[in-house]
Amino acid sequence: MCCPFLIDAKQTFHSFGSPPAPSSSISTTSALFDLWTFITSATTFQHGALMEFGVCPLLFSRRLLSVFYWTEKRWLTTSSGNKAKKSVKIPESEAPKNVTCDWIGPVDKQSNLRPVHFYIPPDETQAEKNLRLKRKALQDFNQHFWSRQNIMFYKKKSEFIQAELDKRRLLSPGLKKQTLSPEEMAVFYKQFLQENYQNNLKYHREWYKRNVMLLWPAFKVALERFLKRLHTLHMRKLK
Repeated sequence: MCCPFLIDAKQTFHSFGSPPAPSSSISTTSALFDLWTFITSATTFQHGALMEFGVCPLLFSRRLLSVFYWTEKRWLTTSSGNKAKKSVKIPESEAPKNVTCDWIGPVDKQSNLRPVHFYIPPDETQAEKNLRLKRKALQDFNQHFWSRQNIMFYKKKSEFIQAELDKRRLLSPGLKKQTLSPEEMAVFYKQFLQENYQNNLKYHREWYKRNVMLLWPAFKVALERFLKRLHTLHMRKLK
């Protein structure tokens, strides 16, 4: 099962596996369904925007084969006027105080990723806290990597353009050209991808490893909530 979706709004709310409000129609079947829903949505993947997949991402060969396509697309998708910044920072956008679920913020200008503010419930268990911290660590890892990559990309791109224009002006002193064509820039894109191939491969291996390692903490949280719901159902039947 694979259920990806893309979030484009600047402020979008999404609750990961939150149990529904109590009602008279709650049954063991619905509890099992909620358990499955939580497990299949607990592991978060990010490539420019938030994406969620099923319980075992390594089964989806199409996604694995498209890893380098998405990497290249991230590097090649640029906008005019972007400038490299000196330091890498985690986005500081704040979630509204009345939010009771995970909050997905606006796109970060350095990494092009949407930061997720993880909701901390007042009755958070140790298993839930452990899962939240691991997801936060994965997000920070992703943020730092893509911020560094983008800073390096824009810096080298600017240097390449300047060097090529200077070379052309020496051959044609009256040349007023200020930009390079897509065909001319293709040389830089190819060179950049080749130079960063090993670094990119190392990142993706670590990225998949960390996502897979989220499955066990997510399962423990799902099981804990499932047993809690079963206990609630049992107590209602006794009444």
